[in-house]
Amino acid sequence: MNSETCAPLNENDSILKLNLSEIIFGRTLGTGSFGRVQLVRHIPSGRYFALKKLRKTEVIRLKQIEHTNSERKLLMCARNHPFLVQMVGTTQDAVYLYVLMEYVGGGELFSLLRKVKTLPNFVAQFYAAQVILAFEHLHSQNIIYRDLKPENILITPEGNIKIVDFGFAKKVPDQTWTLCGTPDYLAPEIVLSKGYGRAVDYYALGILIYEMLAGFPPFYHENHMKLYDNIVNTEARFPPSFDPVARDLVQKLIEKNPAKRLGVQVDGIAEIKNHSWFKDVRWDTLYACTIRAPYKPKLASDATCSAQKLWLNAPMVLYQLVFYVGFCVAAWKQESSELSSYGSSIDGEFSVLLVDVSTVPVSLTHKLMLLAAVVYVKQSSLDVPHHWTSTLYPTHQGW
Repeated sequence: MNSETCAPLNENDSILKLNLSEIIFGRTLGTGSFGRVQLVRHIPSGRYFALKKLRKTEVIRLKQIEHTNSERKLLMCARNHPFLVQMVGTTQDAVYLYVLMEYVGGGELFSLLRKVKTLPNFVAQFYAAQVILAFEHLHSQNIIYRDLKPENILITPEGNIKIVDFGFAKKVPDQTWTLCGTPDYLAPEIVLSKGYGRAVDYYALGILIYEMLAGFPPFYHENHMKLYDNIVNTEARFPPSFDPVARDLVQKLIEKNPAKRLGVQVDGIAEIKNHSWFKDVRWDTLYACTIRAPYKPKLASDATCSAQKLWLNAPMVLYQLVFYVGFCVAAWKQESSELSSYGSSIDGEFSVLLVDVSTVPVSLTHKLMLLAAVVYVKQSSLDVPHHWTSTLYPTHQGW
């Protein structure tokens, strides 16, 4: 098993007592307005988790006490669903509130889209179907998610999705009026400050499907006011290559009148599941995660992860800076033309570079600089897939 890959959650995790003395803090995975998420290792189990740290003074200053408590409760409602990130435990000390969550090491859907631009039709179907099952679970408990976007969809090592970040999620029996979400994914009723319900999640699903297949959201504009005008008043335009069945689904999901939007009628979300774009989906099998995913992230090897763990708490930017400085100084001294071959290996990706300084014909000073820079930051651990595995849809043979 990859050393940074968590084993599947089990029933014992629900009663995991979080003791900070049993946690090794690692690198920062993300930051927010009053906290950060760090990769941590739980010493007794040897497993990796994501630990969200919220500074109490900032939570109070920003009047986020109720919001923070609400997010924790909503995470409890998401427990034991395969496509929703799982909360494992909580605790606090004098300075921070801590929320321990499962670590999803395969990266964001956003990062994958940046690399491949668009997804094959059957791959987009796979991810969209898993989002639907996640929404079905949340909506059954009157929870609206309200922040669907590629950045909030993580990919597990097995290739399934996990929806993360419940900061905008809310328990809404009927309607709410709060303006929140990501601009490109806001439904017209949110932009117009009207009351809204779960239909906004179906609208966001339509935008997501469009972006996965087209490579960009349908109403994008650099100017937010123009973007909002497009959302309210402009009909979406589809690239010629857009699958016609998918187009029909998206048009029904991004219907500007929420009362006419697919999924809000008597049959609810079953209307979406029964659309012909999903005709080959075996929903029970998909929920059970027994279908082989069309794409599995390429994760670092055990040896690489072991080396990375030695530097989990190190300021990675400093190492990258020192690495570049070491080569620049050596080149400036013109002590060896062979350094160019070492410098060309710096590709801006996250990895561990172990330099055998004894083979570099430079002065002792420069050798020490190189030795201090054996680690540099890699910007993405996702590989660009050259072949997609056709799973739900046997008529497709890959891409």
